[in-house]
Amino acid sequence: MLVAQVVGLFLRAGALRLMLLVAGPLLIGAMLAYVSTRPVRPDEGVNIGEGVLVLCLVASLGLSALAVLVEAVRTARAQRSNHP
Repeated sequence: MLVAQVVGLFLRAGALRLMLLVAGPLLIGAMLAYVSTRPVRPDEGVNIGEGVLVLCLVASLGLSALAVLVEAVRTARAQRSNHP
């Protein structure tokens, strides 16, 4: 999902970029919620997966913030090029 968000930064289609911006953190958050509610002992490997998903969620939120910044720059450039 992180790769899809990085690719989304370079897309020109606003709707698809918005979909990736929202879907990425939601899907990773859903996976994290599932893994964190599994009834396992503390020494099992699911806890490692939970930590990895937390890092993925943080990275995904960072990419979403970057996508918002990219969109703001694109909008500012478009407005600047329309002025005489």
